[in-house]
Amino acid sequence: MTALAEAKTRWYGNANYIADFLAAANPRFWPQDAMRAAMRGHHDETLTEASDELSGNFTASVADYETVHLHILAMADLLSSGIMRQFPGRFH
Repeated sequence: MTALAEAKTRWYGNANYIADFLAAANPRFWPQDAMRAAMRGHHDETLTEASDELSGNFTASVADYETVHLHILAMADLLSSGIMRQFPGRFH
């Protein structure tokens, strides 16, 4: 296995670890499959952006950045919504 493949395996493994941690903290509103899919999507999009940037495909990299940006905003909504739904009495 190449160094890049090994790094990607560890990176995606870390994403699963984070997703599983979040799912355990709030399983009702952050189910494991949804959290893993969100993290995997973020990593996939970030990897595409990095690849385009490093290969000099800057036009694609800019478009990729917007995709990453919109996805991370959706993830922020998912996380904040889960917190507000878990503790409804603390948010008005």
